[in-house]
Amino acid sequence: MSPQQAQTLSRLEARAAVLRRAWLASGHKAPAAGPAVISGILLTPNLDVDKAPAAPDISVNFQAAAGLSFISACFTSNTTTQTSCTVYEVPFGLSGPTGGKLRIRQPAGGGGSLNLYAAPGAWSLTDLFLADMSGAVVNYNQSQIPTLFPGGSTINVTNIRTPDTSPPVITAGKVLTPVVSLSSANPGFGVQLTVSDNLSGVGQLCIEVSDPNGGGYLCDATLPPSPRSGKVETAVYIGNSVPTGTWKISYYSVCDVAGNCISDNNPADIQSLFGTTTFTVTN
Repeated sequence: MSPQQAQTLSRLEARAAVLRRAWLASGHKAPAAGPAVISGILLTPNLDVDKAPAAPDISVNFQAAAGLSFISACFTSNTTTQTSCTVYEVPFGLSGPTGGKLRIRQPAGGGGSLNLYAAPGAWSLTDLFLADMSGAVVNYNQSQIPTLFPGGSTINVTNIRTPDTSPPVITAGKVLTPVVSLSSANPGFGVQLTVSDNLSGVGQLCIEVSDPNGGGYLCDATLPPSPRSGKVETAVYIGNSVPTGTWKISYYSVCDVAGNCISDNNPADIQSLFGTTTFTVTN
């Protein structure tokens, strides 16, 4: 799963958790059946990045007895880590549809359209995330999707400009906060990375950490001013009601504007890059 997909799923799971609490607080019981996609059709088998909107477009037949909250569809380049996610969301407080056909093309966070750096060639539908108003979540992966989309789930992308298909390069890393004090105004863990990118420039940075009890703290995605090379910083906010002690650096990623990413959760690689895999949280 690419960093973009992981962040989309994290955001949607957080929304589902809010829905679940509200559903139970209102006295509802869990529905007998969760949401499901019955079938789907790919409406854009071909996309040209020069012709707006260059966004994947699908139609799905679904059912959601508790009412649909959201559906997100992610397409991934078959040759790079570039990902494009679209989403349909029902505003909080409103009742979602319980079934039928739904067209999904709205870009997720403005990132659903392919840009002029997009990799040409095949892009496959790799993930379908959906949740209902009870907070129940279903994730269809790339091995399950072909059965749901018998007419095909791959887009052919045309880009006659200058595609960016290479991820950024990280040459150095530095921990900026070896000690995090929970009494500070904004307790968070930060790092500095020395990076370079051959074409589109650095587009997004991410660092993730875990507490002494194994609890994970997901990144607050940092969006630098797209430098081709230089030192950039990113951090994750941990709040002031968390365990003290020795924490671990669990993951980092750097993506360029085109969506090519480099990511790593290997402790040996983290040690090599930052000179440590841990930091300290104090009161």
